[in-house]
Amino acid sequence: MPKDYSNRDYYEAVLQVRPGKKEVLDYIQKQINNKPGMFIAKVIELKTGVDLYFPDRKFTAQLAKKLKKVFKAKITVSRKLFTQDRLTSKMVYRMTYCVRI
Repeated sequence: MPKDYSNRDYYEAVLQVRPGKKEVLDYIQKQINNKPGMFIAKVIELKTGVDLYFPDRKFTAQLAKKLKKVFKAKITVSRKLFTQDRLTSKMVYRMTYCVRI
């Protein structure tokens, strides 16, 4: 069953692209277009690059791996505690993937 991304402000993962080269951003947009229903929740442009916020953690991890392979990038993964699930009491984290080209 596909996930429901009705809340456009919600995100589970951040993809930090350093530096934010046009060819890399075009590649990311192409990958998003290939995944039905996927979108970027928020974009923040910085001096050092671009932060892209995605609603799907698995898609963001796969995208980071593809960028590593295609552009010979280095990936740094970190996580931040977001909340605790009320039903299962599991910790819910927001992931951050920093891709340095």
